[in-house]
Amino acid sequence: MKPSIAIASLFTACSIISCPVYSQDIPEYCGTSDLTQDQEDRCDEIIDNAGVDSIHQVKLKKLNFPSNVDLLDLRFTPSSKPIEANILSVDGKGLKIKYRNESPYIYIPKDRFFSWSLGANRRANTEGIMTAISTTIFFPPLILLSPFMTKDLTTNFYFIRYLDERARPSSLILSGLREHHKIMNLLYSVSGLMAEQEQDPDILRLSQQNILDELQSKRDLLVKKLVRYNTRKPWCQYIDTDASSKYSNRYKRLTKNIDTIAEAMEIEIPSGINEKTVDQLWQDHLEKRPGLKEWSEKFPEKALSLKECPSNKL
Repeated sequence: MKPSIAIASLFTACSIISCPVYSQDIPEYCGTSDLTQDQEDRCDEIIDNAGVDSIHQVKLKKLNFPSNVDLLDLRFTPSSKPIEANILSVDGKGLKIKYRNESPYIYIPKDRFFSWSLGANRRANTEGIMTAISTTIFFPPLILLSPFMTKDLTTNFYFIRYLDERARPSSLILSGLREHHKIMNLLYSVSGLMAEQEQDPDILRLSQQNILDELQSKRDLLVKKLVRYNTRKPWCQYIDTDASSKYSNRYKRLTKNIDTIAEAMEIEIPSGINEKTVDQLWQDHLEKRPGLKEWSEKFPEKALSLKECPSNKL
């Protein structure tokens, strides 16, 4: 039985929970292509002993947390320079990718994983590997990646798609020469997704909503520092974004991010200063002043002019 050319169907035949257990370590090359006869025989032996039809049905060893893998390279695009990195999960609820001397880092919570994938191919040398990386399209709709073999070493590539802290679709590429199956097991355990499997859209939408709620909470704190009231027209209020302060700049950035997420989710969100509109605040003002209310009903055009707020209102 020859291993598949690509690991596109990894774990698709059964789940990790229901697959047979084979306690012996699985060689890194099992599941890749263009193996030697000895390597094929070794992988077939593991399949036979496990009583399954494919190496992808063999249960990986149970992962204990915290779990980490060092000596990885990180790329944000296929052509970007690799950065030394390691991946870590403390409790299986999220994946931390540390780089540049462990600071900064990327943290991907379980519910923000969109998918992860990998594949297999052979190249004659490391120069061939980098040529293939720079000339291959890694982004959708082509999701499969290609690990490359050089002599007895396999460079495996892992493509991760996720939502970042601003709920934007993002992706990254990890590569490494060792602990291939541990990395796969770590990605599976943290994301809850099999290779090539896409996240439930409802889970992603809930994740977007959680991010949106968090950003709105941060903006609400800034609003208290920036909101201005009109003493002559108490129904008028606005956020002073013209103020040259760090609060104003932060507010603008948060508002832009909030608007982007809201647009993607096709929902409307409040302005951030008051849940009531100017019309509602105006009516509240009239209810407290019967004389003014009576006047506004007799002279609606004048009342409309009085009600109008300055141009800097929201």
